[in-house]
Amino acid sequence: MRRALLLNDGTWEVLQEVSKFQQRDVEEILKEAIREYLRKQGYSNLYINLMLEATFCDDAENEELTLLIDSIPSEELQIEKEIEVET
Repeated sequence: MRRALLLNDGTWEVLQEVSKFQQRDVEEILKEAIREYLRKQGYSNLYINLMLEATFCDDAENEELTLLIDSIPSEELQIEKEIEVET
């Protein structure tokens, strides 16, 4: 499934120049930037994958599930292997 992303002209121009210089698609650059952002912000790959795979639920269920996931002890969230997040 494809989605549209609105960017201001300056951001788009920067992405195009980086794309030309690196000979990579803009999509690849954005994927890398998202992965790096998530890593720097300390988001767990496990948490992201769980949230991506979750089926639709109402606000109350979402809050309950989020609290459960957030209650997982940090020791159990230590990275044992990297999981690639598809964006």
